[in-house]
Amino acid sequence: MSVPTRCSVLVIGGGPAGSYAASVLARESVDVVLLEADVFPRYHIGESMIASMRYFLRFIGLEEEFDKHGFTKKFGATFKITDKRAAYTDFSVSLGPEGHTWNVVRSEADEMIFRHAGKSGAQIFDGTKVNDITFVPYDQDGFTSDVRVANPGRPVSASWSRKDGSSGSIEFDYLIDASGRAGIISTKYLKNRKMNEALKNIANWAYWKGAAPFAKGERNENSPFFEALKDGSGWCWAIPLHDGTLSIGIVARQDIFNAKKKAAGLSSEEFYRSSLKELCPEISELVKDAQIVSGIKQAADWSYSASAYAGPHFRLAGDAGCFIDPYFSSGVHLAFVSGLSAALTVQAARKGQCSELAAAKWHSGKVTEGYTRFLLVVMTVLKQVRQQSSALLAKEEEAGFERAFNFIQPVIQGTADAESSDAAIQRKAAAGVEFALGVNEISAAQQKAVLDKVQDAGHDVNGLEKLTDDEVEILKGIAGKQQALTLHASNIEALAGDTINGLAAVIERGKIGLKSASVISEAEALHVLGVEAEERERMMNLNRTLAVEAVRCDRGSPKCSTCVKRGADCVYQRLPPRPRRQRRAESAERKVERYERILSEHGLLESSPPNASESGRASQAEESRSPDQGQPEAGILIGGQGGTRYIDDRIWVGLGGHAIARGVEEAFAGHRETSDAEAILADPLSATAFTPSHQPLLRFHPAHEEAMYLWKTHLDRVEPICRLLHIPTAAQLIHTRSQNPQLLSPAEECLLFAIYHFAVHALTDDECRRQFPHIERDVLLERFSFATEQALVNVGWLATTDLTVLQAAVFFLLASRHKHDPNSYWILTGAAMRIGQRLGVHRDGERLGMPPFEVEMRRRLYYQLLPLDGAASAASGAGISPIPENWDCKPPLNISDANLQPDMTGPLVEQRGATEMMFCLARAHLGSYFLKVSRAAANGAGHEIVESLIQQAESEVEDRYIRFCDVVDCLHFQTICFARAAIHAMRLRQRLSKFSFAMASTTEKKEIYGLTQKIMDANIAMHGNAGLRKYLWSVRTFAIWGSWESLIFVLNSLCKANMLVGEDREDAWLRIQQLYGSRNLCDWTQVLHVAVGRLALKAWEASPPGGWLAGPDFITTIRQSFGSSQNKAHASNASREVNDPSSSNLALGASVAQRSALDDVVVEDLDFDFMDWTAWEQMIKSYG
Repeated sequence: MSVPTRCSVLVIGGGPAGSYAASVLARESVDVVLLEADVFPRYHIGESMIASMRYFLRFIGLEEEFDKHGFTKKFGATFKITDKRAAYTDFSVSLGPEGHTWNVVRSEADEMIFRHAGKSGAQIFDGTKVNDITFVPYDQDGFTSDVRVANPGRPVSASWSRKDGSSGSIEFDYLIDASGRAGIISTKYLKNRKMNEALKNIANWAYWKGAAPFAKGERNENSPFFEALKDGSGWCWAIPLHDGTLSIGIVARQDIFNAKKKAAGLSSEEFYRSSLKELCPEISELVKDAQIVSGIKQAADWSYSASAYAGPHFRLAGDAGCFIDPYFSSGVHLAFVSGLSAALTVQAARKGQCSELAAAKWHSGKVTEGYTRFLLVVMTVLKQVRQQSSALLAKEEEAGFERAFNFIQPVIQGTADAESSDAAIQRKAAAGVEFALGVNEISAAQQKAVLDKVQDAGHDVNGLEKLTDDEVEILKGIAGKQQALTLHASNIEALAGDTINGLAAVIERGKIGLKSASVISEAEALHVLGVEAEERERMMNLNRTLAVEAVRCDRGSPKCSTCVKRGADCVYQRLPPRPRRQRRAESAERKVERYERILSEHGLLESSPPNASESGRASQAEESRSPDQGQPEAGILIGGQGGTRYIDDRIWVGLGGHAIARGVEEAFAGHRETSDAEAILADPLSATAFTPSHQPLLRFHPAHEEAMYLWKTHLDRVEPICRLLHIPTAAQLIHTRSQNPQLLSPAEECLLFAIYHFAVHALTDDECRRQFPHIERDVLLERFSFATEQALVNVGWLATTDLTVLQAAVFFLLASRHKHDPNSYWILTGAAMRIGQRLGVHRDGERLGMPPFEVEMRRRLYYQLLPLDGAASAASGAGISPIPENWDCKPPLNISDANLQPDMTGPLVEQRGATEMMFCLARAHLGSYFLKVSRAAANGAGHEIVESLIQQAESEVEDRYIRFCDVVDCLHFQTICFARAAIHAMRLRQRLSKFSFAMASTTEKKEIYGLTQKIMDANIAMHGNAGLRKYLWSVRTFAIWGSWESLIFVLNSLCKANMLVGEDREDAWLRIQQLYGSRNLCDWTQVLHVAVGRLALKAWEASPPGGWLAGPDFITTIRQSFGSSQNKAHASNASREVNDPSSSNLALGASVAQRSALDDVVVEDLDFDFMDWTAWEQMIKSYG
């Protein structure tokens, strides 16, 4: 099996942390790839497993297999910390009377965990080393300003090489670095690893055969034995293994060990034996008749931490993040804790349960929490080890020592992390940590004296060297405690539990992630709300009696009755009255004039004869009109069945006259009949205008976890294309209100349901089925569609003056454009447009003196609303209304949401570079140039002038947008493809406007053919990018301008004898096949599909590629639908104009300033080409 080129989550490192994380995620049906540099089985130290291992292995389904493997079972561990007596930690405290864990041979145990990840569904590869990681800039969610997380950018791909010489790269959405002590992210990219100078030790160990058993015949016979060295420099371990060996190691301070070894002049083995005999009498006695069966192994500098353990879309786990002195066998435990934390925080972010920043902070907090617990306890115990005769942990009596040792047992057994929901265990763990902090306390006087001496020395090395040994120890203690408490700015959120930043772990298969903690303290709640410490104290002391207990104040004077009874101070502040909204005075005449203008602009009122000034302007317009432009062409009026319908000639007439228009009208009529028969709620406009019945919608709200998944989907798939919201503000609203939907205002409820509806619309059937296995996507979509419509009815959206309601309506209309027939849809978008006018979004808020945040939100809304209404108008056949001159709303700024806050007052500074707005702004910028180029050509400008405009557009879009794009980012890749293809489309349309197959030279034909190939290749490249598939909801056919023209030109070329021959012909058919294979271009309810399909069949019969015995699937489909081009006349009417290269569809001629009929023909295909055209008129004013 070869390493794939893409996955959802890449895990680097197949040790316990990486393999555990991979197993957890794979069991959640996540696409996981696990890469391990070594080949299993591989050696590793760390054979003693603590009690928590049972919990972790049980969760991934590996406990039973582990237990049956034959590892040495142990029921506890023995620690001889002082020269008085040994202490025993019994696992029955946490595992029950028969509870045990194991001493393991790590080469066997680690391979079992690694292979289990594969059995769980992960793709696993050993002997595969990750060499480099590619990062892209990431400035979302506040990562740049939070010290608890790192931000080297977002990792998007990694290069790898295998021991067999093969190599490659893999792309991913999330990365878990569990690469062990090598720690590729921490050491190579973040460079944030911090060595713990207070635990600068060295270890030497070997494996013995024939050793005597420890505590033979007793419960702790096979348990590890840890003995303090007699000189206080460290400790020694003895761990019996199931292969008959005894692992014995000596851990000592590096400075002492190296000095002694150098003075003794002994070999490594000789010094190891002598140290064992001299410093570890009890363990030495076990091996007096045993033999060493391995070489002497050595390791040093293993105690370290990092300033952060997570960043945007990556997590550090296991030794890749931190490691600590292994006195209490914490290595595998901390690996499992961090591996599980990495998995559940990745899932929480993927499922939208919280923001990526919140998930990353949770992981950093959790790793810090587990590490710090062990750090404090290890430092406490090692301090006792180094002062053998001192009673640091207790008084001299043994009972006191036992009580002290019991303080730290929940930590050293790992149950504080494995069973974090057990309140009793957490209380014991907290007591243990507090006890450890107390033992390591250094008096204020001692600290001040040493720090003053260091400060006085400054850069004087001799001054520092004059510190006494005791002063050096105090200095190390200060550093050690500082690291224990702050861990280099990593926040210790909760030493006693898993509630971090108000989020708690969900550790249940199928549901892993994070959830909002159900109960938090008052102090923590006020802290989350941002209340300062002094104010928190005041609020808690003053208001506890009433505010905390939710007792209503009866406003009695001078005190309320409750406060009189309780003897509490009473301070009641009346809320200020809500300010009344000021209305501008408007005369009746102006109102009438305004209403008449709105109706006239949208074809609902016949225009009155113009007054003198209007006549003057009309005359000037007539005089400035080019002779080629002439009078606007008339549309067609279709009558029948008691009604009439006007069709604008620019959209439908060119497709085949009345016949096609009537056919489309019949299709609309059929659609209406079906829709009316099945509709539960006709539409929010009808419901509000005629049956405004209010219905409660609480039962339609999804669970919090489901709501956060839908929000994450909306954020990932909708907002990049339809930038409308301020993400931090919306995220906070959804996160809080989805937990308590009864607190939603009617406007907020509209917005949430619209977001849920849009998110389901953006999901595929399979994706929806995986996330919501108990309900079909169509049913869920209809459920949220009804809820959104009813929410709009409940809020009375036609009379609203709330921007949030209009945002919800726009989202709903964007997602439901295929639900309604074009006629009804046009009326609905028109209503939204009228509401926008009432809110004044068509006027630029900056000129009206509005706050910067509100100005930007209104601009975003307007530049989604305007093209939406224009597209609906065009699709209905009514034509596109001109934009009034006084509509002066500017385009949104190129600014990230992180740099846009609701309380901003100063002018906004536009960013130069990639932002979340980049795609929307690039599309708008190019659209303005489409209009400039078309108008210039229509007014008779020469080829040089038109080409200079196109070159200017190309230069500007490259400089403003493309230069900042990273092709690894899917939205950036789409921006590049779209923008460059748009430039080709400008050139193509101008050349097609004057093109004739009969008159064109070979050079002109090749030039046009080359442009069409570039546009088609861009379409193919975009569809081939798996990352862009999440945006397919926004288009049914093509996402790039000029695509239909390109396809039709190539098909027409194939119809001509000798136009395309040889390799050109083969390449053309290959591209056509790829386009048909990747898109649904055979929807025969679409007029353009019929026309182009007939043309494709004619081209195939005229110029088939060589070597093809039968046509490809799309030709077979067309043939089955229409037969050969000679005997199917009903479709030829539809394709007649398309087949004729001299028709207006390809030779745009004088109508070039108007939209190409090829783009406007699609009834329901509201792709980018269609959606944006009406906005260009407005945008050209801003871009000049």
